[in-house]
Amino acid sequence: MAAILLNSSDLFRIDLDGVLTLLPAFTSALEAVFPEIRARSAGAASRTDLRHACINILLSVLALPLHFQV
Repeated sequence: MAAILLNSSDLFRIDLDGVLTLLPAFTSALEAVFPEIRARSAGAASRTDLRHACINILLSVLALPLHFQV
């Protein structure tokens, strides 16, 4: 799950058809992975990259409710 989050941090920014159907899965993945980033002690560089990818995903999703009037 962490590898998917690391490699798809710009997925919601490129406006692909049907990408919004992945949003519930990504939010549940973020809820599962993001709290564990601080708990792990090994692999500091990968933790930093993973935290950066999670924050980028959250920032790209943040404006969606304003754009779609949800």
